[in-house]
Amino acid sequence: MTAAAPPGRAQPARRLAPGTPWRPDRTLGFAPPAEPVAVALAGDGVLDGVRGASADGGTWRIEHGRTDFRPPHPAGGAA
Repeated sequence: MTAAAPPGRAQPARRLAPGTPWRPDRTLGFAPPAEPVAVALAGDGVLDGVRGASADGGTWRIEHGRTDFRPPHPAGGAA
């Protein structure tokens, strides 16, 4: 789980990516990172798979160096 400004997310990810069991696809963030700053600081592909929820109830996920945002489901809609 991450909750930091872009440098605070990128630095540990860069250190953990090579040679540790850490996986970005098993990492949640409290808020979407300021893209492309965090991705650029972390390095190519290091944050791919990190995901979380946005303030409006939608979700986000980093894929291929960019953040994909999905809107929230409408009230009463299927999840």
